[in-house]
Amino acid sequence: MRSFLWAALFLLATLALLASAQPSVTALEPEAEVLGLAVSGNHLAAVYANGTLATYELPLLTPVCSARWNLGAVKPVGGGAVEGGLAVFVLSNGTVVAFNPASCSVAWKAELPGGRLERAVVGGRWVVAVAKYGYSTEKGSLELDRVLVYDVVLRALTFKVDRNSDIRLVYAFDVKVSGNLLLLVGIDTTCEICRLTDTYVVVYNLSTFERVFAERIGECKADLRGSALLAARVEDGSGFMCNLLTGARWEFKVGSRIADARVSGGEGYVLAQQPEGGVALYRIRGQGLVKAGVYPEGYAIAFLNGTPLVVGTASVYVGGQRLNPLGWSPPWKPSEIVEYGKGVLVQYGRWLLLNAYAAAHSQPQSAATLVVVTEAGATVRVSPAGVSVVANETGMATLTLPPGAYEVSAWKEGFSPNSTRLALSAGERRFLELKLAPARPKQEAYFSVVLKGASGENLGNATLEVVSANGSLIYSGSLNAASRGAPVKLALPAPGTYVVRVRADGCSWVSGPLPLLPGEEKGVEVECVEARQPSEAPAGNSSSAAVNAREIAAALASYVAVNATRARSVVTNLPPVTDIDGASVELARGVKLLVFFYTKCTGCSFLVPKLRALSVEVVMISPSSYDSEASLRSYSEKVNASGWRWVLDEGAQLTARFNVSAFPTVVLLEDGAVVFVGVGAAEEAQQLASTATSLLAALADWVEDPVFLALTLGAILSILVSGRVARE
Repeated sequence: MRSFLWAALFLLATLALLASAQPSVTALEPEAEVLGLAVSGNHLAAVYANGTLATYELPLLTPVCSARWNLGAVKPVGGGAVEGGLAVFVLSNGTVVAFNPASCSVAWKAELPGGRLERAVVGGRWVVAVAKYGYSTEKGSLELDRVLVYDVVLRALTFKVDRNSDIRLVYAFDVKVSGNLLLLVGIDTTCEICRLTDTYVVVYNLSTFERVFAERIGECKADLRGSALLAARVEDGSGFMCNLLTGARWEFKVGSRIADARVSGGEGYVLAQQPEGGVALYRIRGQGLVKAGVYPEGYAIAFLNGTPLVVGTASVYVGGQRLNPLGWSPPWKPSEIVEYGKGVLVQYGRWLLLNAYAAAHSQPQSAATLVVVTEAGATVRVSPAGVSVVANETGMATLTLPPGAYEVSAWKEGFSPNSTRLALSAGERRFLELKLAPARPKQEAYFSVVLKGASGENLGNATLEVVSANGSLIYSGSLNAASRGAPVKLALPAPGTYVVRVRADGCSWVSGPLPLLPGEEKGVEVECVEARQPSEAPAGNSSSAAVNAREIAAALASYVAVNATRARSVVTNLPPVTDIDGASVELARGVKLLVFFYTKCTGCSFLVPKLRALSVEVVMISPSSYDSEASLRSYSEKVNASGWRWVLDEGAQLTARFNVSAFPTVVLLEDGAVVFVGVGAAEEAQQLASTATSLLAALADWVEDPVFLALTLGAILSILVSGRVARE
C-alpha cells in the first residue's frame, strides 16, 4: 500500500512539473544595507548604503554590473521602471536618475522642485513624489504634503497637489499609479482624530488633470488597478469596490481588522487578521465574498502571474506552500514589495531579498529543476543555495536552482530527518525521493546553563527561566547550583526555539532566540551584568510595585482627557517585544506604562513631557504605518527621555491587541493586569475647547480659508469624539 502511495506521489509530481504550476524562490543576502530597489525587465537594481549601485539578472539574482554613486547625505526615496526599459531612482534632494540596468550607465537626470522629498513611486511614464512644504496665513502656519507628478516622456513637471489645488493634504498615507490614474490616500485637515475617522481617498486622471473620485472613508487600505478601485476600512473590514469608468459599485464586510487590500484582474483581495490567530485571504468577485485561504501569519498581498501570494515574516505563502530562505526568522518582516512581469521581489528589513517566480515562465536555460517528494508539510532545505520550501499537501516541493552541487534535507515534526547530496547539471530535471521515518514519540534536547561574573551574595534569590518562542513560560527554577560553578542541565521538548532569562538582585540577562534540535545539547554561558535602574529595567513583583502602580495611576488620571479604565483585566499571552535597539521588553512582568502614540500627534506632544516625572518603565509604541525606526530615534532625542523603550509596532498588532483607537492612549500594566487606561491629553482637550470657541466666534473672518475652516471643524470633532469615548 505504501509503495502505491509513493508511486502516486511521483505521478502527481510529474504532472505538476509538466504544468510548472509551483513557484520557485531565490534569495540574496547583500553585504551592505539596501536603501532602494527598482525592477526593469529582467533586471533588479539595488542601491546600497555604501553608495554602490548593483544590478542583478532575474530570477536567479545573478550579478550583472555595478557602479559607485556619491550619495552623500541624500538617499533613495523610491524607484521603478519607466518607458524605454530604463530603471529610475528618485533621491531625497529631488534628483531623478534614469540608467540602463544592463550597463549601470546613467541615461539622463532631472531635478524636481519642492525641497526635500520623503517618498516616491515610479511606473510607466510617471514619477510621483511627495515633499513637505509650509503653508502660512495670518492666523498661523501648517506643514502640508505636496504631491509632484513628473512626465518621463515630456521630461516636465505636469501636475501637482499643493496650496493651489482642490485639496490640501496634511499627510499622504499612500500613493499609487495605475496607467494614467493617480490614487492618493491621506488627510486634508490637521485634526488628529481625522487620522482615524476622516481619511480621504482621491483619484486623479493624469492625462486630463481631473479628479474622477473622492470619498472620505476612514483609516483604510486602498488599491487601484486599471479602472477598479478597492477600499477597505482597517478597523472592521467593511469596504467597497467600484469601476471608475461605469460607476458600478458593490460593498462588502469581512468583520475583522484589515492588513492589506489589493486588486488584480478586476477582482479584489483583502487580508484580514483572524480572532483565533493567523490571517485569512478573501476574494471579492462581483457581489460575492469568498475566503480563499488561511495562513499562520502575513502582512501584505502580492500577485505572481495573477495568483495571490501572502507575504509574511521572512516567508511567502502561495496555496498550501511556504517559501522562505534558510537562517532567517522573526522579526524580519516585509519592508518593500516589488511586483514585476514574471515574479515578486520582497525586501525584508534592509538585509534580505527574496524572489518568488514562476519557473515555467522565468526559468533560464541554464537552470536545473529539482522536484523533492517527501511527507506533506515537511520542510525541504537546500544548501548552500540558502532556500527552504515547505512541501504541499501531496508531499511535493519544486525548486529551480543553478547548476552545482547541493545538500538537500527534509524535516518534519514527528519524523526523523533525512538528507542526501547531489549534483545538478544545466537544464536537468531531477526527481528526488526523501522518505521520512516516524521518530520516537518523545524527543528532548538540553540546555546546560553556567553562570559567570556575579558575586555569591547577589544570587540568593537568583532564578532561571526558559520561555518558548510564543512567550509561554516553560521552566522556572533556582540557580544555586550554577552560582557555585556547576552547570544546570534542562531537558526541553525538541525541536523548538527558546529564550533563556536570569533574574537576581545583581544580575539581569536575557538571551536571544536559541533553536534546539532533537537530541541536541547546547551550552549557555550567562554573563551577569548589573541590573538597570528601576526607570530603565522591568519593575519587580514586590508589594512596593503595587503601591507605585496605584500612585502612577492616580497621577495619570490628571494627565489624560478620558479615564477609559473598564476593569482590572489581564491581557493573556503577552510575549516579549523588541525595541528599535534590538532589546527585549517583557510586557507581562512588573509595572509597565505603555504609551500608544505617533511622532506627529499633537496631543502626544502635550502628554509625553509629563511622563518623565513618573518612576515607571515607559514603553513608547507607535504603529509602523505612522512611523519608522528613524523617526522614533529622532523623536526620542527630541523629548530627551533617558531609559524609555521605543517600539515600532509592525502591522499595528499591539495597537489592535489593546483596542487602541485614538492617540495618545496610555495603558498601565502590573504583571499583565490592566491597572489604568487613559485616552487623550487633558491639556489638549482644554486647548481644543478654547480654540473652538474663539474660532466659531470669528468664523465669518476665517471661512474664506478652507484650511482653517477644516481646523475649526476638526477641533469640534475632536471634542465630540472625546465625549463619546467618555460616555462609553
